Amino acid sequence: MQRGIWREAAQRQAFIDRQHKDVDVYLANRAKLTFGELLAALPRPETPDNQPNIHKAGDGFFLSDNGYSSRQINLPDRWTIRFASDHGTVAAVEEQANASAAAFTRTKGSGHFIIEMQRKIERFNRMLNGPFAGHDVPYGLEAQLTIRIVRSDALPDDLKGAELRIVDAQKVLADFAAAHPKQGT
Repeated sequence: MQRGIWREAAQRQAFIDRQHKDVDVYLANRAKLTFGELLAALPRPETPDNQPNIHKAGDGFFLSDNGYSSRQINLPDRWTIRFASDHGTVAAVEEQANASAAAFTRTKGSGHFIIEMQRKIERFNRMLNGPFAGHDVPYGLEAQLTIRIVRSDALPDDLKGAELRIVDAQKVLADFAAAHPKQGT
């Protein structure tokens, strides 16, 4: 009797092992990519021709253009800097927003700022196929920074100890110009 039980257990285990092997083979085959599928899955490369260019967008309620804009918020020396692009990558849009914040800080007569908040927004257009059916189509990216313009030699009391957060606008612009000689600042 004991041998029969062990034989059944061995047969059950052999069956389970075959099932696991079949599943492993199935999943491995499903995970295979052709070279074309791999290329299609990669992000498109950044080149000087497809990077967004720094230019001013509208400052109205409805921003009608890609580029950067600024809006003062209800706190002293604080501004929202926005950079939007229909075709730029996340890294390019964030870099452009930082360069725009640096250039804006210089136009305000200061050389330094602190980034108090930053966020990335993925924009979508809703395409409707009827009264209720539809889908979202990617429509570019936007980076927003809330900055506080400061003087590095005279920080407000509420920023004492935050010296490491100070951004040198001229250094940002110089680094940007070196990385993107076609655009400059």
